[in-house]
Amino acid sequence: MKPINKSSFGSGKTFLVVPLLLIILYPLFVFFDIYLTHIASPDLKYESNILINTLSLGWLEIITFSILIVIFIIVLTIKANKYFNNELVITEKVTSLHNLLNFLVICVFFSHFISSIFVIINNFLAVVYLNCDQNYWLKDISIQYVFFYNKNIAGFNFLIYSIIIIVSFIVSLIRIKKAILHTKGY
Repeated sequence: MKPINKSSFGSGKTFLVVPLLLIILYPLFVFFDIYLTHIASPDLKYESNILINTLSLGWLEIITFSILIVIFIIVLTIKANKYFNNELVITEKVTSLHNLLNFLVICVFFSHFISSIFVIINNFLAVVYLNCDQNYWLKDISIQYVFFYNKNIAGFNFLIYSIIIIVSFIVSLIRIKKAILHTKGY
């Protein structure tokens, strides 16, 4: 029977599909997303999230929903990490439902992690646009970005999130393949 590998930050004992550092950074990124949104639009007047606008969510609902989603995704990601590192039977068909669900969890983590980075940049440029004077060095960039974003919001969001989903899918496949090879001893 194979001994269970202890999780580490790179001691070479195990290869995690989603590194612990990313799992730790993830809630911080979501926090900065919410924080910058609050600075840019405390009354949510400039919020472009369709779900928030459609459901008329306020700050309490946004924060509560975000905390629950982050906890849910982290718990499932840790379970998927454990599955791909310790419990996956190498001879098992990759098309099994359990493999597919764990793969989807990893994809969701990476897509939400990457989209959080995009939203932080988006919100930061909105803060600069709305709150900084003309002398700030990023003001011109923020003006161009906000005008482009507002002019092409539907197409821009579709393009960005399509790229994020594709990148997350590819990263997930590569990371899972590395984890499986690591468990085989390659």
